[in-house]
Amino acid sequence: MKSAIFFLLLCIFSVNCFKNLVGTELEKCLRCICYATTFCNHLPNCVKAHITKQYWEEAGSPTLDYEKPSAESYRKCMANTNCVLNTMDSYTTGRGAQRDTNCDGKFDCKDRLAIHFNGLTDNYTLENYQVIRFDNCAVEKKVPVDEGFSGCNIKAINAVFF
Repeated sequence: MKSAIFFLLLCIFSVNCFKNLVGTELEKCLRCICYATTFCNHLPNCVKAHITKQYWEEAGSPTLDYEKPSAESYRKCMANTNCVLNTMDSYTTGRGAQRDTNCDGKFDCKDRLAIHFNGLTDNYTLENYQVIRFDNCAVEKKVPVDEGFSGCNIKAINAVFF
């Protein structure tokens, strides 16, 4: 019991303790967000297109091997699938502040999509092609998303959102 508590505390206070997201439903969601970004769900392309050092820092700078956050630890993280997934997870949950960006009453992959592109803001805008790419991927990968959308915080350009 003491060792479990110690491990839990170690994880809470360590930026290096992250979940294994490979093979999970959340990975499917995050790959669809990458697909909306790059028209490819290959994570290295997503990293090049959208996961900047600033994005990584805003996600809490997850690192491998208990390194201190640095340009080198950012590079290593972006070369590791699980570290990239945890970076995206942390960023899109606002480091714990899950935002219902589309006012459907829950936090899901559509909310993560809006946050990935816009950050934690009250003004979410998505391009039509991003919405279409995401929706197609979500159907293909069976990512659970609701159909409802009231449009409270998101503005889709040239499209009806979801």
